[in-house]
Amino acid sequence: MTVIADLEEEQLKQHLISGGFLTAFTDIFGGSQPAPKIQMLEFDLTDITASDRVVMIRNIGNVSNPATNTLFTQRNMLIAVVGNTSAQDSVIVKGLAMDMEQWLKDNVTDSECIFNITSSGVSGPFIFDDSRRVYEINVRVGFNIVRVFD
Repeated sequence: MTVIADLEEEQLKQHLISGGFLTAFTDIFGGSQPAPKIQMLEFDLTDITASDRVVMIRNIGNVSNPATNTLFTQRNMLIAVVGNTSAQDSVIVKGLAMDMEQWLKDNVTDSECIFNITSSGVSGPFIFDDSRRVYEINVRVGFNIVRVFD
């Protein structure tokens, strides 16, 4: 039976947690900021307030998963860093997205699930109808299918 830990989105989320990115953070100006909300698979506006920031993680497609390969798979993943409704928040979420993307390039493996990460950079901002700025990090992630346990 599939459990939450089997989802690629959850595995990437745990990797980002290990880097300290889904907790309270210091912004580009040196100010303290609250932890962003975390959403997986799809963005849900009904779950957030105007002052919330969100990091949304989702699988956007297969790169390779040959039927005969039982050891690993590669997925194109999207990490969307979504600001609050203030236009001035754009630089804060851009800084967070840039820090996150650099950390992913420097930390391309974890101890169990992820064996490779490549990034195509940070894009945006894209602007939602409610004025939120969104910066996207597109990454290709290699996931181990067979896990190695100590």
